[in-house]
Amino acid sequence: MNSTEDSGSKCPISSFTIQSILGTTSEGSRKENSKGGLQRKRTRSVSSEECSAAEDTDCFCSEPGDREPCNRHQPLNFSCLNSTKGITPGQAAVERRQHLTQALFQDYREDRERPCSQISSISEERPRDGDDKHNNSAKKKTRTVFSRSQVYQLESTFDMKRYLSSSERACLASSLQLTETQLKYTYKAIQQHLTQTTMTGSNEFKLNQGPEDSISAVKFSPSTAPFLLVSSWDSTVRLFDVGGNSLRMKYQHLAPVLDCAFYDPSHAWSGGLDMQLKTHDLNTDQGTIVGTHDAPIRCVEYCPEVNVMVTGSWDRSVRLWDPRTPCNAGTFTQPEKVYTLSVAGDRLIVGTAGRRVLVWDLRNMGYVQQRRESSLKYQTRSIRAFPNKQGYVLSSIEGRVAVEYLDPSLEVQKKKYAFKCHRLKENGIEQVYPVNAISFHCVHNTFATGGSDGFVNIWDPFNKKRLCQFHRYPTSIASLAFSNDGSTLAIASSYMQEQGDISHPEDAIFIRQVTDAETKPKST
Repeated sequence: MNSTEDSGSKCPISSFTIQSILGTTSEGSRKENSKGGLQRKRTRSVSSEECSAAEDTDCFCSEPGDREPCNRHQPLNFSCLNSTKGITPGQAAVERRQHLTQALFQDYREDRERPCSQISSISEERPRDGDDKHNNSAKKKTRTVFSRSQVYQLESTFDMKRYLSSSERACLASSLQLTETQLKYTYKAIQQHLTQTTMTGSNEFKLNQGPEDSISAVKFSPSTAPFLLVSSWDSTVRLFDVGGNSLRMKYQHLAPVLDCAFYDPSHAWSGGLDMQLKTHDLNTDQGTIVGTHDAPIRCVEYCPEVNVMVTGSWDRSVRLWDPRTPCNAGTFTQPEKVYTLSVAGDRLIVGTAGRRVLVWDLRNMGYVQQRRESSLKYQTRSIRAFPNKQGYVLSSIEGRVAVEYLDPSLEVQKKKYAFKCHRLKENGIEQVYPVNAISFHCVHNTFATGGSDGFVNIWDPFNKKRLCQFHRYPTSIASLAFSNDGSTLAIASSYMQEQGDISHPEDAIFIRQVTDAETKPKST
C-alpha cells in the first residue's frame, strides 16, 4: 500500500524540540534560527507492519515510515546506547519485583521508582554567608545554555532512547561535555514536559488525580454514562467521571490490583496480588470479599450471556462466580498460569503460560472445547474477542498480533493471519516492543493496540490495514478501553519496567475522542 492509500498518515504524530522544552539556546543558535536555519524534518519513526513469511502470507501493508536523515547533522552513535531497547524474549524481559516469590516472576513487572517530580532547568545561586551585598540583592538565576549541536544530539538521543541507565548517562554526558547531574535533570525535565504536553488538541485530555503507581487496567462502564474503572499497582481501584474529568471514588486492596471489571453500572469487581476477589457497590461505597484464589488473580471479566463473573489466576485455575449471591460457582484447572482471558458470547478464551490457548463453553465447563497453541512464537500478552464473537485477536511480547477464528473448520481457519507491529527502526536496527493492550470498537469491529513503544494503532482486521496511528505517548501503553458507544478511547500510559528501575515519565490516563475516520473500515 503506497503512502496515498495509508489513511494513518492523516493522524497527528507528536513532535517537540529540546529547545522548546528547556527554553534555552545559544546566541549563535538564535541568530541561525532567525536566518531560517536548518529545521530537521520530523516523520513517523514506525517500521512497516508486515506479516512474517514464517507465519502467514497475509499482512497489513503500511508504508515503512523511517526517519529521513538530516543532510547536515547526524546523531551521535554512542556505543553505550547500542544495546537492545524495548523488550527481548528471554530472562531480561521477564524480570519482576524483588519481593515477590519466584512463582510471580513469569508475568507482569517488578517494583519501580515513584514518578519523578518536575525539575526546572533554572538553578539559583545562593549568597555566601556574611556577604551583605549578596544578601541584600535578589537571588541571581542562571541556566545552562546548550549549543545548537548539543540540542540536536540531545533530541536525537531522546528520540532513540527515552530512559538512560547510570552508565549510559555517564557516556552521554561525557560526549556532550556536560556533568551527569546536568544531563540527569535535563532528561527529567524533558520527560516531565512530554507528559504534561501530550494533549495534542481539543479531542484529548489527561485525567486528573490518577493512580500513584503503574496502571494495570482501564474499563469503561457498560452503560452510556462516561464512567471509567481503573486498577493500579498502588493497591487501589478508582472510578472516574470522564465527562467531568473528576475522581468519583476509590477503594483499597491489600496489595497491587491486576484487573477490574464492571458487573453492572453500579458494581465493580477486582482482584490482584492479595489473592482476594472483591465486589464493590459504587453507589453505597460498600465492599465485599467474594472469595480467594491460591495465587494472585490476574484477570477479571464478566459474561452477560451466562451472567457469571470469570477470574483467571497464577494458581493455574479459572473460577466462575455467581454475582447475585455472590459465591463461587466452580473451579476449573488450566495447564499453566493464566495470563489473559476474554469472553466471546458464551465461550471463554484463556491464554496461559507456554503459549497455550484454551476455548471453553461457559454453559458446559465439563470439558475443554478447543486446545490450541499460539501461532506466535513468544509469550502471549493479551487476548480479546471480536464483538461479533467469531474469533479473537492475540498479541505477544515480540511485537506481533494474530487474528484467529473460533470455527475449527479448515475453510475458516484459512482466514487467520498474523502481522508485525509496534516496531521502530533506530540507527538502522529494528527494535521490537511488546504489544500490551488490545481493545475492540464495538460498533465497527476494528481494534486498537498499544505497545511499549508508546504508540496506539487502530487496525481494520477485515481489509488488513492500519487505519490510524496516534501521536507517541510518554511511555508504554499498558491498557486500552473503548467506551460502550465507541466514541471514546481510554489510554493508560504507564511504564511497565521493560528496562528495569530507571527514571521514567509519570503514569497517566489519557481520554481521546475518536472519529469514524479513525475507527471505521474503509470501503474497498
